[in-house]
Amino acid sequence: MSAIDLRVNRRRSYRIRGRVIDAGTRRFPRIASISVTALSPTGLGNTLFSDPTQTYDSASGIFDIRDIATGSYLVGAALPERSSDSSEGPTLESAVLVGVTVTDSDVDNVVLAVRPPMSMPGRLRIDGSQPLSTVPGIAHMRVELDASINGVVVTNAPTPDAEFRWVSADGAFILSRVAQGEYRVRVTDLPPDYYIKDVGFNQTDAFNAPMHFSGDAFSTADE
Repeated sequence: MSAIDLRVNRRRSYRIRGRVIDAGTRRFPRIASISVTALSPTGLGNTLFSDPTQTYDSASGIFDIRDIATGSYLVGAALPERSSDSSEGPTLESAVLVGVTVTDSDVDNVVLAVRPPMSMPGRLRIDGSQPLSTVPGIAHMRVELDASINGVVVTNAPTPDAEFRWVSADGAFILSRVAQGEYRVRVTDLPPDYYIKDVGFNQTDAFNAPMHFSGDAFSTADE
């Protein structure tokens, strides 16, 4: 009589260790929420938020995440912090993500340097001499930032969502709550018959390539 033979092998697990540092103060944060998100070819997988009391030591800034299988991950640190460019001073969540690959050994010396979210000014321009105010429905347009890794957008990334706000009728806008990291620029609700010709960021192409935001308050975006 035929039978099914099964073999079970114990999965090997590894550790990811490193240090969290506040890039503004150069100190170790008092509180840090450490996350590990599995990466797949199509985007993000499950996100594990580790217990800070077990994985993070505020005295040294060291974090230690155990029981990690081989694979590619985003390791993140999120801090409850006051935004440095907010006049009202609301409590916001600063965050940073770093790509890590686990193969057949522990991963050490991962540095998570976190900056508070900043505001990024920008401007929308129309080719030709047509005034922006004469374009129907232009006020509904929004500029959004999608977190990416090596140019590939990762959905539901554990980072703060940037907030868009028009500043003036000549096309000036502000993106606030922008965390440091890599992004793809996306424009929504464009009027009919209009399209994005190019996107510039700090004199570099941000339309065909991802945008890298370091947290510099003087960075600007042009649509």
